[in-house]
Amino acid sequence: MNDNPNPDNKKEILKNFSLIVLLTLSFNFFAATVGHYSLTSLRFFGFILLLILLLALFPFSVVNRLISPGILKKENRKEVHAILLMVIAAVILFASSHRLYWMLSFGIFIIGLNGISRIKIEREVAPIAVGTFLYIVVYMLYIHSSYVYRGIVFLSLSFTGLLGKIIATPMALGPSVSGFWVWLYFVLCMAALFFFSRKSETIPLRKFIYYVCGSVLVWSASLFLYGLVLLKIDIYTLSQVTVLQLVLFFSLVGLFFYWLRKASFTLPEMKITKDIKTTGALLLLLVSTIVLATVPYIHQGTSGKIVFYERDCSMGSYIPQFPGEGESLVAEGGISVGATLWYFEERGYTVERLDNDNSTTISEALQGADVFIAANLNSPFSPEDAEIIKDFVRNGGGLLLFGEHTNMMANAVDFQSGHHYLNDVLHNMGITVNMDTAEWTHGHWQASTVFMPHPVVKGLHPDEIRTGSVGASLTITGSAEPIMVGRHAFSDDPNPLEPGYLGNRTYDNGEQLGDIVLAAGGRYGSGNVLVFGDTSYGFSEALPGTWDLMDNCMNFLTDTWVLPGSVKWAAVLFFVIACGIVLSSGIGKLVNVFPYGILLVGLLVSGTISAVLDTPQVQTDAVAWIDTAHCNLLNTHGYKDNSIDGLCKNFMRNQFVPLYLDDMSQLQEGTVLTIIAPTSSYSSSEVKKIVSFVENGGLLIMSVGAAEKDAVEPLLAAFQMDIGETPLGPVPWIIETHGRVPEISQENLDKYYHEPKFMEAYPVGGSPPYKSYASLTYLGQKYELIIARQYGKGMVVLIGDSRFLLNENLEYSLEPSRLGKPAFACLWAGNVELLKDIITDYKEGLQ
Repeated sequence: MNDNPNPDNKKEILKNFSLIVLLTLSFNFFAATVGHYSLTSLRFFGFILLLILLLALFPFSVVNRLISPGILKKENRKEVHAILLMVIAAVILFASSHRLYWMLSFGIFIIGLNGISRIKIEREVAPIAVGTFLYIVVYMLYIHSSYVYRGIVFLSLSFTGLLGKIIATPMALGPSVSGFWVWLYFVLCMAALFFFSRKSETIPLRKFIYYVCGSVLVWSASLFLYGLVLLKIDIYTLSQVTVLQLVLFFSLVGLFFYWLRKASFTLPEMKITKDIKTTGALLLLLVSTIVLATVPYIHQGTSGKIVFYERDCSMGSYIPQFPGEGESLVAEGGISVGATLWYFEERGYTVERLDNDNSTTISEALQGADVFIAANLNSPFSPEDAEIIKDFVRNGGGLLLFGEHTNMMANAVDFQSGHHYLNDVLHNMGITVNMDTAEWTHGHWQASTVFMPHPVVKGLHPDEIRTGSVGASLTITGSAEPIMVGRHAFSDDPNPLEPGYLGNRTYDNGEQLGDIVLAAGGRYGSGNVLVFGDTSYGFSEALPGTWDLMDNCMNFLTDTWVLPGSVKWAAVLFFVIACGIVLSSGIGKLVNVFPYGILLVGLLVSGTISAVLDTPQVQTDAVAWIDTAHCNLLNTHGYKDNSIDGLCKNFMRNQFVPLYLDDMSQLQEGTVLTIIAPTSSYSSSEVKKIVSFVENGGLLIMSVGAAEKDAVEPLLAAFQMDIGETPLGPVPWIIETHGRVPEISQENLDKYYHEPKFMEAYPVGGSPPYKSYASLTYLGQKYELIIARQYGKGMVVLIGDSRFLLNENLEYSLEPSRLGKPAFACLWAGNVELLKDIITDYKEGLQ
């Protein structure tokens, strides 16, 4: 902006301040330190701020020079390189869903912007660039070292707890909520400014200490405001947290700008020198980054024996079945992991269920076993059995435990005494299941959860974990590592007077807010331990969305590539040393793309290595895929009218394991593909894969209305089928079954209950021969509603109703009593029976 460190012109001061605000706020959006919105939204906000900066600072006159002959002339190379850096930064930003890459893209972008800006901005960019690099280093240590993670969380909880005592308003805020990360970022930027001005001594050490102390006071003031004004009124929303963070941000950015104007320093040359020390430091940084980012994923699992403990617990292992002869099809519910265990068997594992019909002792069952699973215990293990399980893990076995909220399975006496049955086994393993409810605060777990580097969540994103239930939070100690963390979640205290000991499920003062551990893992002796605070991750109805998570769990628990714990700590140590050498080689050299590029290359190489180390999965024909990759109009959270857990239950009854499909490259592994109301088109390569899938013997079911016809047009053309534009509405016209309070006369129920029922029907057709499964005749005109035809060795079914396979028209996964609906509204027998007929015809060969 201006080389003068103390500009008197108010307009120049405002410009400089605006630049600082836009830069630092953009980074804080990318780092998700400000705002309670989804990570995707925060990325968008940060990008808009950078775009505003680019439009304000980009010298558009350079375009004429670059498009003229001689673009690579020496005098143009600086601009070309700068533009290339900004393009690379934009690609990194939108090609990745991980905040670490977003932060790196920010560093690369501002270096490029600095190189092409029409006015000088080195003074503003330099401390921010270095502060960004330092922040990224701390963040990498935070996500890769459980000790650093726990230290930061402890600091935030302790600090806010102390301030809460001062104002008599209990507070326990994790770092994601309290503003800790905002405070840390500006302290690191100020540290960079201090190092830049050491020669001029405009910011001596004592003034830097004053700044740190002043920033702590500003942080405290924002928390006082939060506690006194917001918490006192007993109305909590995440918007209040955003206000807290923004108040802190603008206070700290003002304080930082004040010292930036006072600082006097000479900027180093904006290019890296080719001295041995710097080159060696960057090489060490590259190697240590690769090792640090790869170590969490060096796990190679193997198929083996799983022992599931089903005695004395409220967790079953049944799989939905069709009724036997003389029995009626009724809506059913219940808690079961049967489909998950079945899936493990399809993946090559042997499963032994220790239920009341199996007299085998735990000691006998664990002979030759690889993994022991327990959940929802109604009574504790005997001391002898608990020690047998711990010995099993110490000697190399895997332990998978699913907790539940508020210790709800314990009897009243054990609940009052704080006796959690799972903790009997977890004693000394570094993981404890708490007696609380971990509640999300932002719509759903997907928006409230972050994943830490760990083999259990390898290749996954929180948006892909579709479970809608709540469980307990976890406490970790020692070398145990957090895996899933509720960034915007809170720990709800239990109420012994309520069913299931549930609390009020509303945030109250003093309950921990932010950074709740939802899943954790660790080593115990020679074995691996994995604990989820909630059982729903293993539920049968959750399996379609958690199957890859379950794969990762088994790979971790049956790990055959056992790395000593010292390897990870050595990687952390070498990373710290490498960063220290880079800093000592000259802090000015961090105002350069090389350090950011080194980190980026290290992460990309690590990702490639991790992909190569993926455990190959056993192929199985029992999979029924449900497409979720084309913005399909369905709800994957479960239990809702527009959910498809009822469809999943039907596939289980028909001997298929239902799984959500996000990548067509996996299609050939399964036998069935279901497409429901897609709103984004299928690419030509996807169409080829689907056609090949059917030709080779697969079953394709498309439930699509006229509104989604364009998305499946290439598929309809390939299979010579079509969807008409005439809306036929609900068929038959029993519109009262589609309202909020379903009603139907007994006469119509007797007449239609075993017939197909539609929500929004459209006529379908195709080249003969085809088989009709449902049709409508109206005013002498016959309309086909469901048809099927043979194609190669497989079969294609077209249903002219995008809502036909949703819960509201098929069945729910809960009993009528829990839904508050009549039985016919929870399960429509005609559609269940029709789906069975279609699958039976497919298995027998369409006639």
